[in-house]
Amino acid sequence: MSTNMTGATYSIVPLYYGRFPSYEKSVLQMMTDYGKKVDSPAMGYLIQGNGKNILVDTGPGEQEALAKLHPGLEIDFPIEANVINALAEKGVKPEDIDAVIWTHLHWDHCYNGEKFPATTPFYVQEAELNYAINPLDMHINVYESPKGGMMPGWMPVIKQLRLVKGDMKLADGIDLLFTPGHTPGGQSVLVNTVDGPYLVAGDTVMQYENWEGKGALRHLYSTAHVNLLDFEASLKRLDELNAFILPGHDYKVFEHKTYPACAE
Repeated sequence: MSTNMTGATYSIVPLYYGRFPSYEKSVLQMMTDYGKKVDSPAMGYLIQGNGKNILVDTGPGEQEALAKLHPGLEIDFPIEANVINALAEKGVKPEDIDAVIWTHLHWDHCYNGEKFPATTPFYVQEAELNYAINPLDMHINVYESPKGGMMPGWMPVIKQLRLVKGDMKLADGIDLLFTPGHTPGGQSVLVNTVDGPYLVAGDTVMQYENWEGKGALRHLYSTAHVNLLDFEASLKRLDELNAFILPGHDYKVFEHKTYPACAE
């Protein structure tokens, strides 16, 4: 797929869904700062333009239920940060959303689908869905997989899923790019803007620190991964895009209300 973007342009609005107040930093950046705890946000993005509202990731579910499913993990997901309220702050209602893109199916990215109309399409990589249903045992909890007797956040809208195989043009100026590594079916969203291409990277790039690299490492992987060779290939691919990167879990994104920043 060519990544020379032309045509319709969009703005991208970051959405705050709550936080992990004491998250192990070495999970975010592999082999760095062992034992250090950091505050890490759960996030999504709203892409607006060309008469469309497209949502990337719908965030986690309700605090009480998640605390039971993930004991020992510190979480802070207040109801006011739920995706519906986050959208309302931007003047957007569930019925205004034309499509939802899930970058992957870890539980902090794919709840709340049932709060959107039954006609809303949810785009996810087929490889991701297949793995979410039958993951390695060590990944059962992060997917809240049926393999472990759980009901994952995406399950209520299973009939609304639109399965993607590799790259796909979603709309004029919006491309889905297959970027495995963090998960088997990770995808990123390439968006044309007035300032050139922007990439909503999902957890392929956890934070700007991952993208900036360290020492001889051009980029830093996340410890949370399934395949480092795929991860490396995906990061090299992102390099070639020459796009502005929007990561999956970084407060720095909220330094601007919208991207490109010149659109504020």
